[in-house]
Amino acid sequence: MSYRPTIYKLAKGQENYLEIINHFITTWYEIEMKQCDFNSCDFEKFLGVKISKKLNEFLNYLTCLNYTLVQGKKRMIYTAIEYLFPMQNLKIGYDEDTRFFYLFQEERQDFYYGIPQEYLQEENPPVFRLIKNNKEIIQIEDNNLLEFLISHICVRASKIRVKSFGMFITKDDETRNKIEKVCKLFEYKTVFRKVTIFEKDNAIASIEKGDDAADILSINTWNIGEKEFMKQVIDILEWNGWSDNMFRYKM
Repeated sequence: MSYRPTIYKLAKGQENYLEIINHFITTWYEIEMKQCDFNSCDFEKFLGVKISKKLNEFLNYLTCLNYTLVQGKKRMIYTAIEYLFPMQNLKIGYDEDTRFFYLFQEERQDFYYGIPQEYLQEENPPVFRLIKNNKEIIQIEDNNLLEFLISHICVRASKIRVKSFGMFITKDDETRNKIEKVCKLFEYKTVFRKVTIFEKDNAIASIEKGDDAADILSINTWNIGEKEFMKQVIDILEWNGWSDNMFRYKM
C-alpha cells in the first residue's frame, strides 16, 4: 500500500468532495473507516433548523469519522486542532440565543467553530470562530466549509512514527528561492484561500498563510521509506528541524 496524490482532485470542483476527502483520510492515515452513509441522519429535522443538503452530508460524515476514531480504528490524526474529531471536540448543535450552529469545541471551553444561522442553507457556507465568555460573543470569519476541512486534515498531517518537517517562511528572496526549489519536487499543487497543498507519491506538503512576517511550511511523508526525498528537502533548505512523532499518539 502507498499514497497517491488525491487532494488535487478537489480543484476540479467535483460534487463528491466528501468521497475525495474520505479517500485521502483512509489512505494517508491508514484508517479503517466504517461504511458511511452521507444521508443516514436528517440533521435539519433532528436540530430543528433549516440547513443545506451539502451541510447535512458533511455532518453525517463528521459523525461517521468521529465514531471511527473514538472506537480506536487504527490511528488518531494530528492536525491544527490537536487530534481530529475525538468525542470531546465534536459538538454538533444549534444555539438559539446566539443563532450559531456549532461544529467543534476546542479544549478551551469558550472557543468554538461553526456557522451563523444566516449561512446554513448555503452549499459551502463560511465557517466562523466563536469566542464565548462572560462578557461577549465574537464571530470571526475563518474559512468556507470545504477549506475548513482541508485545513484540518491536510495541514501538518504528521503520522505515527514518521518524522515531520516544519519551518517559518520569511519574506526574504533567499528563503523564497529555496521554497520554490522544494515545491518543484512535488507533482501536484492545489491552491486554496489560506493554504496551498503539494503532493507527490507518498509525500504531502502545505504552506499556510501566516502574518506579514512569515508563512508556515510543513512537509510529511507517508512512511519512513522516503529518506532520499527528505534528504533532498533538507539539503535545499539547510535545516535540521525535524519533529519526532514517536510518542505523540496512542495506537
